[in-house]
Amino acid sequence: MDTAPGISGVPDKQDMYNFLIATGVLASAFAAFYGEFRIGRSLFYLSSSALILAFREFGVRAAANVLDGYASLELSNEGSTTTLLGAIMSVVTGLPLILLFPIYSEVSRKKYEQWGRSTDVVWAMYKFKIARWAIVSLFAGFLLTSSFGLERVSQMFALFAFFQMMPFDYRSIPTGPLDGAEILRWSGFYWLLFTGISILMIAITVI
Repeated sequence: MDTAPGISGVPDKQDMYNFLIATGVLASAFAAFYGEFRIGRSLFYLSSSALILAFREFGVRAAANVLDGYASLELSNEGSTTTLLGAIMSVVTGLPLILLFPIYSEVSRKKYEQWGRSTDVVWAMYKFKIARWAIVSLFAGFLLTSSFGLERVSQMFALFAFFQMMPFDYRSIPTGPLDGAEILRWSGFYWLLFTGISILMIAITVI
């Protein structure tokens, strides 16, 4: 990012646009996965997808503010296409297939931006902390929705957290840089822990 907004916690117009498009992409993927396309259910998946993204965004922006930085929500064209292709394959085959890669976060830090990104260790740690807060916020969303008995929504939180924990940040893989890639770069322990928790959350919602 070349310029920083005055307050990193306040989304700009581009953030809102990306949020709305990503909500639609996620809702399409979930509707195809669960095989429900009625208007009422479509509205449910739209609102649930918006809630999931909002929880993650809260974690990212809260972390950026605490760490004296700023963040933006980015829409991954490749990841969104992959997500929608997964939804189409699910509908065509009748199988419960799902891929969730529509977004990623672009972050920077005011304190170190004048040094460029030559401080690789500091930069990697900063991005790790942002990603960690993002995933923990998704875990919190899972716990909150589970406590209210919203089993379908909590399963959606678990699925999204699982896909966000995938260590993808390569040109050959059609996604943006996922949270799991930033976490794994800094700590294999946290990556294993958070991936394990996301799998456990999915298992809890299935049993």
